[in-house]
Amino acid sequence: MPANDALFAIEAQPEVFFSTAGTSRVVSYAVKTGRARSIARGVYTRNTTDALETVVRRNYARIAAHLVPGGVVVDRSALEMEPAADGSLTLAAERPRDVRMPGLWLRVRAGAGTLDGDTRWMGEKLFMSSRARAFLENCRRSRARSGLPRTLTQAELEAKLDTYAGRDIESLNRLRDEARALAPALAAEAEFQVLDKLIGALHGTRDTKL
Repeated sequence: MPANDALFAIEAQPEVFFSTAGTSRVVSYAVKTGRARSIARGVYTRNTTDALETVVRRNYARIAAHLVPGGVVVDRSALEMEPAADGSLTLAAERPRDVRMPGLWLRVRAGAGTLDGDTRWMGEKLFMSSRARAFLENCRRSRARSGLPRTLTQAELEAKLDTYAGRDIESLNRLRDEARALAPALAAEAEFQVLDKLIGALHGTRDTKL
């Protein structure tokens, strides 16, 4: 048995843990003997009682950080700040891909890495979009091939913006200034114009109607 296997105690692992070539033998044996369960390739849990969907949702940030290290939570997910009702969590990373497992669907799209204002999320190697980035990127329309659209609908976006601002003009102005500064890095100048009009409508400086 490899040295890593000998030192790898299933009971000492967090609820969700990850296997490597050096620990695969002991993990496989734990699954075979009912002391662990497989969630996805290389992803396991020592919780043998709760539904896998429940375990995964509880540990979504840990799983996402392992499978997409350094990824940035974007689009709908950045304003909802958790996986959507269909389990989808959208991330921006260098290599686009989809990863599905019980209770979680990682929708990884090509996009900019961390930018000013993005913050570390839940202590993991994962980042949450700044509010400015989140609102800006949600001004892009998207179509749902399956599940929910990747970005919010117009009505959802307006509701989130209204809630965020609390009708406070200064908050809206700061958001607009931050979004304007970020737009070039995201190639989102057109999206900024949409956001600018929505913000203007919220505090009555423009004619646009929500």
